[in-house]
Amino acid sequence: MISLGTWAMGDPVAVFGVNVVRYTNASGQDWYQSVAWADDRPRGLAIIVDAEDLVISAGGDVNELHPVGGEVLVVNDTRAPEDAIGMKLDRGSGELRTRPPTAQDVDREKARRIAAGFLFQAKRIQFDDKSKANIAGAVQLANMAQAGDAEWPADFAWITADNSLLSLTAEAMTVMGKCAADFERQHIFAARALKNMSPIPDDYASNSYWPAG
Repeated sequence: MISLGTWAMGDPVAVFGVNVVRYTNASGQDWYQSVAWADDRPRGLAIIVDAEDLVISAGGDVNELHPVGGEVLVVNDTRAPEDAIGMKLDRGSGELRTRPPTAQDVDREKARRIAAGFLFQAKRIQFDDKSKANIAGAVQLANMAQAGDAEWPADFAWITADNSLLSLTAEAMTVMGKCAADFERQHIFAARALKNMSPIPDDYASNSYWPAG
């Protein structure tokens, strides 16, 4: 593992009438002249890591990088540059390792599972943001109808995930709303349990950690 330090974007320089962006380090060295175009430049997988040593950019050679955003390093790794993005640099060994899951990863998985929907009367009900709003509105109308303050349409039906129609009474619509709320609540608490684990397990997306959909 070879560190090439950090670089900043400098003033552009005209080369054959074209403005070329320059990158310099704290010593004033030019990235292209001292590193990228140098015959003795280090060879290997070139990466840029952020403050947490996560790979944010990578190239098969240092001359493929725009060296901003973090520290530039060359590591002995045979993987394709695109496969290195998001991995974590182990400075002790100089190896790239799979980034440990974060709370944000768990939240994204929670959102994905919630949006995929839940089963009601053997039909999958979509539960993305728009569907949530539609369900909330229908439940409000159902509650008003049961209180005698509104009329429930006799032909009311819900379009399910497979595009079929599910006929619902006002009472059934209220039950579906309760199922929706419970479905989301279970996922929120499942995500909380995962985020409380230290470390968060690599297989956090496994069905074993989540309620049935």
